[in-house]
Amino acid sequence: MTGRAATAAGLRAFFSTIGGLRHRFADHLVAMKAGRVVAEGAPADIVDAELIEEVFDLPCVVVPDPVTGTPMVVPTA
Repeated sequence: MTGRAATAAGLRAFFSTIGGLRHRFADHLVAMKAGRVVAEGAPADIVDAELIEEVFDLPCVVVPDPVTGTPMVVPTA
């Protein structure tokens, strides 16, 4: 079942970490650090290197995923 189909069926999913496939298929993300919301919105609107470094302390670049076009996080350190 796709994310959109699950939403249409009234289902919701929650993921606690970034990475893997979460931001490739999510329609909406909430980035949190120390119990506070740092950013919220569509992955293409909020996922960038500054956010990833702020939330996860991970230097990286964010490039378009070659398959989906969604943000892909590439660690640099």
